Amino acid sequence: MVRAFLISMALFLFAGSGQAADLTGITCEQSEAVVLRFGGDRADTKRGEATFRIEMNKLYAKDDNGQENEFPLEQVKSSRYVAGNRTIIFNPDFTGANVAYVTMTDVQMSRWQCKEVKK
Repeated sequence: MVRAFLISMALFLFAGSGQAADLTGITCEQSEAVVLRFGGDRADTKRGEATFRIEMNKLYAKDDNGQENEFPLEQVKSSRYVAGNRTIIFNPDFTGANVAYVTMTDVQMSRWQCKEVKK
């Protein structure tokens, strides 16, 4: 049941493309993700904090080695964006987001807590 939900959400979230509104200065924190490994029969929880930041319509994400990777951020619908293999659906005030991340081995669903960083 969980696997079917995660797969259907991932497929639903990855439709369309467009140009992103400027979200420069937003930083988001992820504390855990639900992970479904392809070929597996259960979902696991991946714990550990991750930080994501947005600058000039690009999402910057640190990998497990601490290296920051850059992904173009494209707006699909009013608060739905794609960046690389991630689909990000922000809440209306951009203080949180639901995120689907699809890799070659799994699908991860997570919730981000976001804030605007003043410069």
